[in-house]
Amino acid sequence: MAILDAGGLPQPLPFVPANPIIYEYAYSFSPEHGFSASLVRTVSFAGVLVGFPEDFVHLNDGRYLLSDAVLGSIWIVEPDGTIAPGIVPKSFDSEDLIPTLAFCPTMPEITVNGYPFLFTGSTLPGVSPLAVRDGTVYYYSPCARGIYAFPLAILSDDRQPYQRATDIQLVAPTPSDVEVEELLDFSFNPFNPSDRYLYAADPLKLRVIRIDLSNGERQVVASGSKLFDFPSSLGFLPTIGPVSELVVVSNQQERTPLTNDAVSETTFSLPFIVAKILVIP
Repeated sequence: MAILDAGGLPQPLPFVPANPIIYEYAYSFSPEHGFSASLVRTVSFAGVLVGFPEDFVHLNDGRYLLSDAVLGSIWIVEPDGTIAPGIVPKSFDSEDLIPTLAFCPTMPEITVNGYPFLFTGSTLPGVSPLAVRDGTVYYYSPCARGIYAFPLAILSDDRQPYQRATDIQLVAPTPSDVEVEELLDFSFNPFNPSDRYLYAADPLKLRVIRIDLSNGERQVVASGSKLFDFPSSLGFLPTIGPVSELVVVSNQQERTPLTNDAVSETTFSLPFIVAKILVIP
């Protein structure tokens, strides 16, 4: 089990780097003794320039991928804990940023759950959630407006990291009638290989959607303020059979100036919501 410490909130303008850390734990659970966990390793990105780590994913070969939503990069953590560039701009000067990964310096104000909303720094993030299936890496870019993909194998080729960006392909564009969209988390169903959909938290519309990556078609899985208050994280529980359980956590980003430039005070509604959705492919 691994947990990402973002190492600070996003601060793109003026730029302040983050200092992310991945904490790896060994854990166990039993009805007798309950849950227990012990820290076994930490991976620090202190020697790497990261604007804000939006997401990370663990690969079958022991590596991690980490996305930087501000500087538009994807970094690799090798099994021994060393960090290598996956897809990273030639430099972090504006003219060298990778358009399909970089953030947008402005954002139009929208309304979320009745609140005026602007992402911190009033920007639209670049690369954000990550997911991997069948040798392909998928990510969403609010700024570049769509779900993009590239072959996982390119991260091991002999090209310069910025040259690998030529293999990035748009697979599911953001609908043209959507002014602003952010998908905060991705997940394939690891317990049902026949489920072809990519599931995503859609916080600005208080819902969870799923996308057919073969044609970009979207379906709403569940929605509404009784279930969601800025849904931000989701994951499938281990299940057997045709019905899967998807757990979704909301973090109320629209209710605090820590993440919303359009409000001046924090008005969290406690307790925070955790929803469980029954999913049939």
